Amino acid sequence: MLAQQTNKRRLDASHLIHYAHKMMSNLYRSMIKCTKRRHWESFLEFVDDKKVWIAHQYMSGESTDGGIHREFRRLAT
Repeated sequence: MLAQQTNKRRLDASHLIHYAHKMMSNLYRSMIKCTKRRHWESFLEFVDDKKVWIAHQYMSGESTDGGIHREFRRLAT
């Protein structure tokens, strides 16, 4: 709703709706960041012997390709 109102007034950069949109956007990003942090901390609180390796993989693993499917060809030997 706020984004629609901001878009309608996109030519008027001094309108207060742009400030409100920026504040709400920053608040939303902050809430997501805090939620991720709390979730991670609660996960670490209940780590057992099995989950410690999962946590280790999360922390030390290489970044993924975002789930992009790739076909691998066999090399002729």
